[in-house]
Amino acid sequence: MKFWIPGSRNFTLLTSCLIALLVVMPVGCQNSSKKQKKSGQSGTPKVEPEILMGKIDGDSMAPTLKGEHELATCSKCNYPYNIGMIASAGADKVCCPLCGQVDDRGAVTSKQSAEAVQIEKLIKDTNINRWDVIAYQNDEHTSVKRVVGLPFEKVRFQNGDVVVNGFKYAKTPEVQLATRILLFDSQYLQTGQLKYASADSTPTFPVSLANEEIQIDYSASQNFLAMQKDDSGRIKDFYGYNQSLSRELNECHDFGMELDFEELDPAVKDGFEIRAVMRTPIYGEIAIGMDVSEKIMVPLVFQNGNRILGGRNVFEESELKVFFSVIDGRARILFGKNKDKSVVLDELESPWKKIDPPVQFRTLKTGPGKLTRMKIYRDLHYFEKVNLEATATGKDQFFVLGDNVPVSKDSRQGGNRPNRSQIIGIVK
Repeated sequence: MKFWIPGSRNFTLLTSCLIALLVVMPVGCQNSSKKQKKSGQSGTPKVEPEILMGKIDGDSMAPTLKGEHELATCSKCNYPYNIGMIASAGADKVCCPLCGQVDDRGAVTSKQSAEAVQIEKLIKDTNINRWDVIAYQNDEHTSVKRVVGLPFEKVRFQNGDVVVNGFKYAKTPEVQLATRILLFDSQYLQTGQLKYASADSTPTFPVSLANEEIQIDYSASQNFLAMQKDDSGRIKDFYGYNQSLSRELNECHDFGMELDFEELDPAVKDGFEIRAVMRTPIYGEIAIGMDVSEKIMVPLVFQNGNRILGGRNVFEESELKVFFSVIDGRARILFGKNKDKSVVLDELESPWKKIDPPVQFRTLKTGPGKLTRMKIYRDLHYFEKVNLEATATGKDQFFVLGDNVPVSKDSRQGGNRPNRSQIIGIVK
């Protein structure tokens, strides 16, 4: 039996998997009860939520969750990117979101299967939190969306961010990494987009740092915008997944720079520094960085030259992935081999000093080691689909959005606000 989302067709439950799980789950409860009796414990055993299996159907939750889609490989820079079956319907040609190369769709694409997901079925004690992805009954269909507003909250959007009851909520690090959209990757040929600040030459990765100050600039003026005859250099919310969607693009304000380093020496006495400098039209110039010496890392953030915050963290990695970002009005550092450590530096003031130059990214590094890869991302850019100052949820109601903001049919249209009784479970 299939359950469909109206319009965007987002989710399908697989009954064959459900039958298998219904047989398995009671066995787990019995084992838990036996363990409690054996250890002398008494009382009602903990109820474990039932796990349902399903597949995504549709485009409204990309990039986090994808239904049947196509994988394209750019003929110029070899970057592999995904294309939605619905959001790109009718497009005979596809445009690479990194370099702007336009290819014949049939020559560079292959079909990909829908993603399978697990749903942790809702039980009495289940908490539904902001940023959770939920599956819920929507008339005769099942929808999958992300929760951004809880009961009795007013939701609106400002400069692409979610504002709830007048407060701008930041995504969790896990949600930020799952939903970010790639703009640049040094692993692929990006002629003209990266330049050494001190010389008119393109850096070759891995970049040897060699105890000298290395400054690399990224310019947005050479990306896909050039294919649209737009030389402003502003980063907009173009999304390669939606190749056939025609709309006015929105200017983005939240970005991130990810840097991969090798052969660092965190114990060096003289230390080293890493900086990501981002120039944005809303926040001005934001410098986020980390100074490391004798295994102590000091995270720093500067806004338009003014130091806002610092701190101290133990640091021992010789291989490092660091993600500096401006996310939902906050400066954030994710670092470690798996970006599993985080520092939220401060909430940025907006506007401080609006700037006119194009968005730019700059990285600085001193000390031994190699910069092996550099990537630039943008955050999701939320916008209204109904011209409302704020939309409120009622008792037990939730305000939900799709991650593929331009195409998703969700709470922004005024309806589609599930009650708790409609929610099947949380998608894992």
